[in-house]
Amino acid sequence: MKSYYAAKREYKRDPGKFRGEPKFPGYNKPSGCCTTTLTNQDCILYDAGRGVHELKLPLTRERLSLGKAPIQGRLKQVKVIPTHGIFVISLTTEVKGELPEPAEVPQRIIGTDLGVNNFSAITNNLGKPCLLFKGGVAKSANQWYNKQMAALVSEQTSRTGAKFVPTPEARMLELRRDNYLSDYMNKVAKLVIRWCVENQVDTIVVGVNKDWKQGSHMGSQNNQSFVSLPFAKFRWQLQYRVERLGIRHIKHEESYTSKASFLDGDFIPVHGEAGADQVKFSGRRFKRGLYRSKSGQVLNSDFNGSANTIRKAIQDAFVRGIMPDFSRVLVYKHPDMKPISVGKTA
Repeated sequence: MKSYYAAKREYKRDPGKFRGEPKFPGYNKPSGCCTTTLTNQDCILYDAGRGVHELKLPLTRERLSLGKAPIQGRLKQVKVIPTHGIFVISLTTEVKGELPEPAEVPQRIIGTDLGVNNFSAITNNLGKPCLLFKGGVAKSANQWYNKQMAALVSEQTSRTGAKFVPTPEARMLELRRDNYLSDYMNKVAKLVIRWCVENQVDTIVVGVNKDWKQGSHMGSQNNQSFVSLPFAKFRWQLQYRVERLGIRHIKHEESYTSKASFLDGDFIPVHGEAGADQVKFSGRRFKRGLYRSKSGQVLNSDFNGSANTIRKAIQDAFVRGIMPDFSRVLVYKHPDMKPISVGKTA
């Protein structure tokens, strides 16, 4: 209740910080569950040998086998999270040692532009080929889930005439979709990190926009796919991996990066600033997925946005004259498949 009244007071002072007026908190359902947080005073982590760990929870003598999960360090916290009709146990451990320091001045940089049809378009200032991870498999997983869920909702509501109540089948359907997307993004993140290590990248720039999902207007079908994809999870997977390797991770707002021409060096304003809507750009998108510069050069519009995101975050990223090689693109249709080398309009 304290947080609710604090939010109400802050809303009266500055409503712009909120998407809407804070609502009075409700009660948990009698049969509902909520996340439980336990400390290392309540739980004990045992090494059962051969790489197997066991966890003892409070109020029981039984030990829960965690299998051969790669657990390192000293146990700090345990969370029991109810989701999709099952319980997920999340462990937080403390590992001694210091993280490597990133380079003082960013020099070897990559940037990524996230989307639906092209999940991640990656450019660099190393003169290396661009990377393109197609979003077809993630999009198909969402479409399959939406179709199956619509059938379940239609069947139940037409039979009962009441509001849809999630069933075990619906929960397992959602769990299957979430696990598939989580696995897909984990594999994409690993491939990106591997490329960064092989090419000695010291900085990665990820484009973000405040409330980009709430304010998306791409049509009902594209909105459905865009809003359903957990981009925040992918950004988090990238961030915690690169920080462990001493690679700087920069999140930077990416407004107008898709409209401005990278090849022409257009000025890129910030959305909401005075005069931003009046800025004219040299090039334009003339076909689905393609961008034409002032000189007539054609490139993938997502690569144009990715390179502009680098330039917007680090203004001197390309002063050495080393540009992304838009003429060579490595395309990953699925992270489990080998990349295909194609032309610049991939």
